[in-house]
Amino acid sequence: MSSLKDLARECGVSVATVSKALNGQHDISDATRARVREAAERLGYVPNMAARSMKTNRTYNLGVLFVDERQSGLGHEYFSAVLDSSIFAFSAASFGSTNMLLPTTVFRNYLRPRQLAKGIEWLQGKPLPATCFGHPNTYMLCRRNGDQLTVGIWNFFSDEIFTPEINLDREYTSLDCYRCEGSLDGSKVKLSTDIAPYGFACFTVK
Repeated sequence: MSSLKDLARECGVSVATVSKALNGQHDISDATRARVREAAERLGYVPNMAARSMKTNRTYNLGVLFVDERQSGLGHEYFSAVLDSSIFAFSAASFGSTNMLLPTTVFRNYLRPRQLAKGIEWLQGKPLPATCFGHPNTYMLCRRNGDQLTVGIWNFFSDEIFTPEINLDREYTSLDCYRCEGSLDGSKVKLSTDIAPYGFACFTVK
């Protein structure tokens, strides 16, 4: 696999010039840019996405998440056509490299929150501020203000949610509860009160 140094040697320019040509910067001539890109195509150059992510602090990942209620998988003509068209459009838009998050079939609603959380965390490259698994109709809204995190929990289900446990992205030292009671153990909050059907609970950790 060719590297930036290989392209620079082939074109007789510096590595910095090659990087500028491939990233669309305008402080080089059109002729040099065209020569570098032609060499990149001819030599089969593929960007090192890990190195690029570290340099630019961007993941360059594009994810496609969908819920497959019928468990038909990617072989279904609708989903396969959507993914094929997406990959084509992304490539045409010169993203350079497209890392697709291929969705997995959702078995039960109880698996959906965990699957979606993993997918979102993979896309953004960091953990979610709070997660609560095991309750398929639980919705959460988080707001961070400095070192303080406020979490609202809604139960959109006809049954109670019994003593839910909420996993946090880091450890906290204090807990204030609203419309509920609970305890804090480092990076986990365990509510000792149930959330009624279509009910709401809220807490703040610091």
